[in-house]
Amino acid sequence: METESRLISGDLAKYLEFLRFCLDAACPLPSDLEQMDWTGLYDFGRKQAIIGVLYQGIQRLPEGGSRPPKDLELKWLTTTEKIRQKNQMLNLVAVKLASNLKKAGMRGCLLKGQGNAMLYPDPSVRICGDIDMWVDGTRRQVDDFARQRLKKLDRSYHHVDYPILREVAIELHYTPGYLCHFGHNARLQRFFEESKESQFSNFVELPGEAGAIAVPTSGLNRIYELVHVMHHFINHGIGLRHFIDYYYLLKQGFTAEEQKHDVELLDKLGMKKFAAGIMYVLQDMLGLPDRCLLLQPDKHLGQTIEWQVISEGNFGKIDARYASLGKNVVQRFFIKTSKVARLLNVVPAEASTIHVATLWHRIYVATH
Repeated sequence: METESRLISGDLAKYLEFLRFCLDAACPLPSDLEQMDWTGLYDFGRKQAIIGVLYQGIQRLPEGGSRPPKDLELKWLTTTEKIRQKNQMLNLVAVKLASNLKKAGMRGCLLKGQGNAMLYPDPSVRICGDIDMWVDGTRRQVDDFARQRLKKLDRSYHHVDYPILREVAIELHYTPGYLCHFGHNARLQRFFEESKESQFSNFVELPGEAGAIAVPTSGLNRIYELVHVMHHFINHGIGLRHFIDYYYLLKQGFTAEEQKHDVELLDKLGMKKFAAGIMYVLQDMLGLPDRCLLLQPDKHLGQTIEWQVISEGNFGKIDARYASLGKNVVQRFFIKTSKVARLLNVVPAEASTIHVATLWHRIYVATH
């Protein structure tokens, strides 16, 4: 594995210093801005899906100092405004979906995306993805709700696709997420079930007068978001947007009792080692303070994760190998198998059971 100096140096080190300035209003102005490759920084933000977050820092730069060229700054502004508009649209769609679920006798809890954005200083600059709605109902009830609008359902173990709008992908979740290891997944599902009531009653007001909606509590998200990050780490590629979400979550703080509970649960889920690697990335790349860390960072594992963040980016869009995924089934299988093999030392329980779990999920979906 490459050394730290090879991983974060040169322009990348400057980009990350500027990112830390963008994330924390108390962070001082980055040094040596005169040498900043602004076009490179924009491209870095595009690949990592953090264009809007970086624009927060552009707005804080002093007039008369080093800034991006005017045409690039205008492009940055235009892109950020489009992000704001899409966020507002997704907020409205999410609230409407929750309302429709309520009319059908079920409750909805908005996972990830728009809920995570609420922790940002400016929620509207987070690049949004799809809408993931955890539904408080049986699989049959959720499927019946989806069938009211769809002729054919595309179901997986933990959600059913709900493509009723062209502008945004929607998933109705039977459960927030899963682990491939059967024993660990059973514990995770028990944690979700035991925490469920407080999630569906945890309402927040979305920006732009979109309305109120339930989102997960910080207590659930400290576990669930790590499960989500690990899922991306193994399957899709992981980018800084995922880490920024978790950065702002941990900056909300937690008690010593909550920390003890979380670490013990992560250990039972086989995720404690992976979580320690994530803590290193959060501190090394984003500057998360010691007081916000759930556990002691693991430098060796953290650098392995950093390499993947740098080489793959958001959803693996930087890594050219992922361009073939979905086009050739055989090639897709071998690329994924090769990646999983490299991850055996990082997430052994998940990497060693992923193919068995994939087969089991197909059987489960076909019989439920």
